[in-house]
Amino acid sequence: MEQKRFAEAKTSIEKALQIDPRIADAYYMLGTISRERGDFGEAAENFKKALEINPSLERIYVELCDLF
Repeated sequence: MEQKRFAEAKTSIEKALQIDPRIADAYYMLGTISRERGDFGEAAENFKKALEINPSLERIYVELCDLF
C-alpha cells in the first residue's frame, strides 16, 4: 500500500479477511485505499466495519470526520 500499488494491496487484504473477517486493521486499510482512490462511500463503509469490530480505534474516527 505504501508503494501506491492499491490493487495488489486490496487483493491481499481481502484474502486476509477471507481467513479472518474480524481484522479491524484490514478494514481500516481497505478504507484508506478507497479514500485514496476517491471512493469516499466505500471508504466510510470500511471504516465503519473496522469500528464495529474494534470501537477503540481512534484514528478511524478521525478518518470518518475527514471524509465528511
